[in-house]
Amino acid sequence: MGNVAIWTQAYNAEKTLRRTMDCVLNQTYSDWEYHILDNGSTDSTGEIISQYAHRDARIIKHQVDVNDINTHPHIRNAIKNTSAKWFVWLDADDEYTTDFLEKMVTFAESEQLDVAACGYEKIDSVTDAVIKRKAIDRSIVIAGTGFADKFIDYRGFTAYFWAKLVSFDVISRADLFKDVHWSVCGDSARVLRAFQYANRAGVHSGAMYKYYQYPSSVSRKFKEEYLENFDSYWYYTKEYIESYGEVSRLNEDFLYAIYLSLMDEVLNLIYASAHIVSEKLEYIKRVFTNPLATETFARDADPVFQNLSQRSEFAQSVTDRITAWEDSGVGEAVELIKKFIRPAVSLDKELHI
Repeated sequence: MGNVAIWTQAYNAEKTLRRTMDCVLNQTYSDWEYHILDNGSTDSTGEIISQYAHRDARIIKHQVDVNDINTHPHIRNAIKNTSAKWFVWLDADDEYTTDFLEKMVTFAESEQLDVAACGYEKIDSVTDAVIKRKAIDRSIVIAGTGFADKFIDYRGFTAYFWAKLVSFDVISRADLFKDVHWSVCGDSARVLRAFQYANRAGVHSGAMYKYYQYPSSVSRKFKEEYLENFDSYWYYTKEYIESYGEVSRLNEDFLYAIYLSLMDEVLNLIYASAHIVSEKLEYIKRVFTNPLATETFARDADPVFQNLSQRSEFAQSVTDRITAWEDSGVGEAVELIKKFIRPAVSLDKELHI
């Protein structure tokens, strides 16, 4: 029915869903079909979807009775008969800029891409302030050896499945919607898989996705399984870059820069969690006793990666944070982390390129 199949999975999204659906209706590109799932909602989400579907035949409502965070079977069922060439994802509390589809389809088809990504703005849902803007000055196209050579340039745009235009050819060859359980990093692993099966990929210079960050978001609440999820994602990233042949020294260093950023992310989730202090300390100790953490801090890495150049400051910031807590286990955790507080690299070291 449309050249682009858009997917939204909505659960109790009555407060944000109209904004999300309006951004689709207001697109400057009109050759789309919009599949939206009422994922067992108990509020008026289903009614809102029905109202919009009644207004526009391009909107196709799907419904299940019980909420299920695993997306794969629902997507497969919804799009099994589509003739669309492209697939895009849109969360039920986010929005695209009105020219997203037009610019991304034009970019992908003119450059003969299988996968296209773009930048985004992370927005505080309470204040509407832009917390972070990620974009590049000039669009890039990736093909052949570029998947390895340009890894540092495009990897930051492979996180999350939203803000991506993926061909159904790649979805089929990569089996992107096979039965796997949801995980906090599974979305990003799926994008890397799409890139891996693409002959040509690209990153558009525009920041055309608006991601609204909510305190109650599932991905912002720490769960013990996240420790394993983050490690699994790192290993998947490592396997991804290894699939293109011998890994350069610079890309090896970059992998450890990625792991340090994952450590930072999971630690921030631990700090903000509702766990008691003793439980938080045990999780923090697990983060720092992980062999990958030891490798990351011991790595004689290129100083081009700023976070690796500041590893000792990073470890010190963790000790400073937990020293203020009142718990008998703080001292043990501090002594453990102190092992990592040392200059890890020389800032005047020659670049390994």
